[in-house]
Amino acid sequence: ISSNYPSSSVSSISFTSIPQTFSALIVDMALVGDSTTYNQFQLKTNSLSSSTDFKYQAAAFSGANGSNGTASLTTGFAGTVGLSIGGTHTIQADPSQPVKARCFIPNYASSSVNKIVHGVFYANNYTQKDYSNGTGEFFVGRINDNAAITSITLSPRTSTYNGGSYSVHPIGVSLYGIKA
Repeated sequence: ISSNYPSSSVSSISFTSIPQTFSALIVDMALVGDSTTYNQFQLKTNSLSSSTDFKYQAAAFSGANGSNGTASLTTGFAGTVGLSIGGTHTIQADPSQPVKARCFIPNYASSSVNKIVHGVFYANNYTQKDYSNGTGEFFVGRINDNAAITSITLSPRTSTYNGGSYSVHPIGVSLYGIKA
């Protein structure tokens, strides 16, 4: 549907006037934050602005040097307006380590059901082939609103996203529609 790869730092990335002709949406992200202080992705839809509009749960995973890693479960974030994607982690401040996430939003065009968002978040220094310290999460969220999704805004909970392109990995967001 659209892509946004900013060439300089921005405080948010938005997609507006999303066509209602698909059965589902995929939001594909590769982002770098200016700060690693409590700086997770935040996904908002339409004009929702209350922390009660969004619910979130994630199973985090991490592993080092080929170990089986660990897992933990996280639920919600008080005071968060939007779904906290990567809520158990921070966005890397190192441009060689963009954080990758992919969200799947079925039934986004429906005006009769709350929306579910699920996906995966993954962070490590993959541009330097350092796969030994990967971390991430599988997540699911609920948007407590029956309205069709016509806009999506992504922002860090604090700070800004660094724009630009590093190595062969562009920094930005793409929005895809899936036909039934």
